[in-house]
Amino acid sequence: MTLPHEIVCPPENRWLAPERLEHFATRFNIKPALLRAVRRQEAQRGGFRPSGELTRRFEPHKMPERHWKRMGFQPPAGRAPWRHSLKDIAEWQRDSMEAIALSIDVELAYRATSWGALQEMGFNAEACGYASATAMVADFATGAEKHWSASLEKANGSGALDRLRAGDFVGFAELHNGPGRPEEYGAELAEKYRIESGEPAAEVLRRGSRGASVVELQRLLETGGFYEGDLDGVFGRLTFDAVKAFQADEGLHVDGVVGVNTWPALKALAQRNGVPTPRPKLQEEPLDAVASKAWDVVRKGGVGAVSGGGALFGFSQLSEVVQLAIIGTVAFAVLGIGAFLLWRLAIRPRRVARS
Repeated sequence: MTLPHEIVCPPENRWLAPERLEHFATRFNIKPALLRAVRRQEAQRGGFRPSGELTRRFEPHKMPERHWKRMGFQPPAGRAPWRHSLKDIAEWQRDSMEAIALSIDVELAYRATSWGALQEMGFNAEACGYASATAMVADFATGAEKHWSASLEKANGSGALDRLRAGDFVGFAELHNGPGRPEEYGAELAEKYRIESGEPAAEVLRRGSRGASVVELQRLLETGGFYEGDLDGVFGRLTFDAVKAFQADEGLHVDGVVGVNTWPALKALAQRNGVPTPRPKLQEEPLDAVASKAWDVVRKGGVGAVSGGGALFGFSQLSEVVQLAIIGTVAFAVLGIGAFLLWRLAIRPRRVARS
């Protein structure tokens, strides 16, 4: 008997046509560039293997723990099961564990597997509108459009799509992927959005936000007649209500969140009223994260901070030649990162001003 994951999809149904992606953008009231960024991040393979079977990845730590020993899944002491599952085991080991899991219980194995173009976990089947993971896999096997429709419906119900609409990539990652590495995923998605839209993603402001960007937001809303409170840099109820009123007036999605849809409208408001164009901070991208971490190392003591004063990695026990080579390499990297930081500081304001 052919199991759902063994079904071969017709070639013409394995990819989501660009016009169908636009259809989903209209259906869910979201900028097409945001969905294209998600596709670039997660769906490069189109959701199907060359054989025509669904793209899948079995995650053994999602199986009930009582089955781990039989599958041969044994996380080392002190190593988180999810990290061992996703980072340590080889693909041939994963395939072997999947085969054993399927022999134990197909539904349990399917629930412990990510499926299709958007890597939807089987345990989300009910949230995607299916009675079981087996039913979801069988439907996904018929074409890539089913992957997008089900995953977007789930994201719409969970609030993840609201985060994505605003360009809150870290918030989207927390709800879509779970608590694992949301900052890293969010930075990667911000980079993909810049590639797809041609503009960097500005920071997202919402209730609870504080700082200079909120003061600038309040001042802009004040010039437009939407805000009458203090310019205190606190995104509270008055600012929230003012943002919603502004969004409604501009015909935007009304959610009280200032993100990729609302910032451009605020810039237009500033131009109409003859006030300076806002320059919000930009969301961090992967290279920014690397540079920030390197800068922390430099700020806390340079190479000494990395080596722990010569103790870490037995640095002090290495030969002078090797020590000099390591220090030279780190110094070269720091200089390169410094140049990159200066470039970012110089280029970012111009990018924002032109967007």
